Parts: sequence; structure tokens; C-alpha cells
Amino acid sequence: MIFSKNKYSIYNPLSEGRPLRILILEDSELDVELLKIALRTKEFDFTERVVSNSTDFKKMLNEFNP
Repeated sequence: MIFSKNKYSIYNPLSEGRPLRILILEDSELDVELLKIALRTKEFDFTERVVSNSTDFKKMLNEFNP
């Protein structure tokens, strides 16, 4: 959860019914698959992008907007 500027309200992206947008920085495909399995097990609806280096990570922060 992300706290808003108003310290008494909490923003919960899951309450809007939209999938989580997850940007994963990982060089192991197996680790990525394990993470995705864990998220699906908890029944999270998510969209992911996977990158393996800091340059691509910075680029995807702007393009994907996780």
C-alpha cells in the first residue's frame, strides 16, 4: 500500500480492480517463473515486464510505469 499526501488515507491499487504492474529486474528466468507462480498462487492479477540490467530497468520505469 502507498500512503498518500493525506496521512489518514491509504491508496490500495488492488481495490480498483486493475492488475498490478510489476517491473522485475532479474537475470534468472527460473527466479522470474518462481516469482510469477508465487503471485498467481495468491491469486494476484498482474502484468509484468522483466529486464536483466539497470539500463533497461530505468528505461522501463518510464515506459511501463509500474
